[in-house]
Amino acid sequence: MPAAKLYLEVPSGQGAGGMDFADDPGWSTGKWEKLGEEKLDDVETEKWKLTAPVPGIKISAIKHELSTTFWINKKTRRPVQFDDGEMKGKYIDFQEGAQASELFVLPKDYRNMESMDP
Repeated sequence: MPAAKLYLEVPSGQGAGGMDFADDPGWSTGKWEKLGEEKLDDVETEKWKLTAPVPGIKISAIKHELSTTFWINKKTRRPVQFDDGEMKGKYIDFQEGAQASELFVLPKDYRNMESMDP
């Protein structure tokens, strides 16, 4: 939260955008279906379909579900591509390996939200 100069540390695989496919891709409450295996741009992948309820929709007479197909790198267990029928995404120029520690240095005037008094 740059405007408030606050930050929150979130372990890998938790929180929004923190999808962790390192284990079985059961991180969601949705239903996963393995569709097979495919090779995308020389990357061996597993193809999975996730069907999950749309958050906030509670009308029982109408089926509100999202369906997204993910291609998961068999080696890294990370997404390579996704397609939900309306939007597609593909991770390109991905390089495995450690990141430079300088990328994770916070400005000195930022405060950790967990250390604040309620």
